[in-house]
Amino acid sequence: MIRDEIKKMVNDIITNEKNNIIGKYGKGYNSDHEFYGVLKEEVEELDEDVFYLKTHLSELWDNIKQDDKIDNQTITIMLSYCQMCMGEAAQVAAVLLRYFEGIQQ
Repeated sequence: MIRDEIKKMVNDIITNEKNNIIGKYGKGYNSDHEFYGVLKEEVEELDEDVFYLKTHLSELWDNIKQDDKIDNQTITIMLSYCQMCMGEAAQVAAVLLRYFEGIQQ
């Protein structure tokens, strides 16, 4: 379970990302088709980062099963993919929030 203070930080990150998007592209989308295209692109980028994270997780497990030493580089790479996943997830949420706020007006 995510602690409340972490949820607040995540919400702040999402809001900041949404505001950056609005600063670049304006408040709303030109159509639902545009919204879907942008959302799909961001979800695909998140999916790609999750894929690579899972790939390294599988490699890590293979090493553990063989009683090999855990490579610090693998851990560093996995941490990097976690950061990228968090960033992409924030972008997905920001796209959704931008759309939601646009239809509320």
